[in-house]
Amino acid sequence: MSRVGQAIINIPEGVEVKKVDNQFLAKGTKGELCAPISETVEVIIDQKVVKVEPKDKSSRNKALWGTTRALINNAIQ
Repeated sequence: MSRVGQAIINIPEGVEVKKVDNQFLAKGTKGELCAPISETVEVIIDQKVVKVEPKDKSSRNKALWGTTRALINNAIQ
């Protein structure tokens, strides 16, 4: 199981996030970034938390799970 993918992402104050199709958008005071979302993972946006979960447990999906979570975290930071 991916250790990176399991970690939740906290959204800092002043940052707006949204999911549009297969793109994750993060907008803050320093600009706007987008990160691609793989079709094999699901991104869940709660109030101040973002979770990334795999749709199934294949080894390829586990790898994309951690990669997608890291890309989203970098866009937010």
